[in-house]
Amino acid sequence: MTSAFHGSIAGAYPERDEPRPNLLDRFISAAEYVTGRGVASRGRLARIVTAAKRHEHSVAGLTLAEINARAEALRPRLRREGF
Repeated sequence: MTSAFHGSIAGAYPERDEPRPNLLDRFISAAEYVTGRGVASRGRLARIVTAAKRHEHSVAGLTLAEINARAEALRPRLRREGF
């Protein structure tokens, strides 16, 4: 019972034994964030926004439930074929 309880606290996947970040790992992550190396580039984010705007009209009048249904229908195809 202790191992099951520990798995629920340790992470999202109790079957995985993932190492927890130590102080050095957290420091490196913070340094990458501050220097801009740990985040997506501005150009990459701009391409994502442009792509999203191209498809905005196709979902503009849909309800949240309809958008969720479309996402659910798209999920198997993305798993099979990728982006």
